[in-house]
Amino acid sequence: MTTDRPTETLSERYQLPVRPPVRLLLMASFSATVGSLEVIAWAAFGLPRFVLQAGTALIAVGVGLGVWALIADRRVRWILYVSASSLTIARGSRRWQQPWANISAVHLVGSRLVIEGPEGQPQHTAAVAPEARGSDMLTQMLRAIHARLGQH
Repeated sequence: MTTDRPTETLSERYQLPVRPPVRLLLMASFSATVGSLEVIAWAAFGLPRFVLQAGTALIAVGVGLGVWALIADRRVRWILYVSASSLTIARGSRRWQQPWANISAVHLVGSRLVIEGPEGQPQHTAAVAPEARGSDMLTQMLRAIHARLGQH
């Protein structure tokens, strides 16, 4: 896909498919809801102290699981721009950009996209979601990158 960018005249934009963490968020909300009900039951009916402790623990697990799901989801959401002059990865408001002369290779290693510098050292890595590893978008993205690397 092609899009006009303010800093570059013409670049190809790639965004890999990512499923939202609905399952983990449902588990987190269920845990926090059950924990809240336990705390309410403890307060309303004078139940033993372990009910309060279990409820508090379930609330903490629910909040922790929800935060972890959102952070893990954010790690795999990024956009890659391939232009004639550089390779750019944007994640939220943060951008990483390198001219093609500073990039020697780009590889998919497990669940990470690894960008290597001129001496072969990793310059940047980006997490790839499991569902994106077999996608056509990933194949197109790697072809565009390798075509640019072949020109420089």
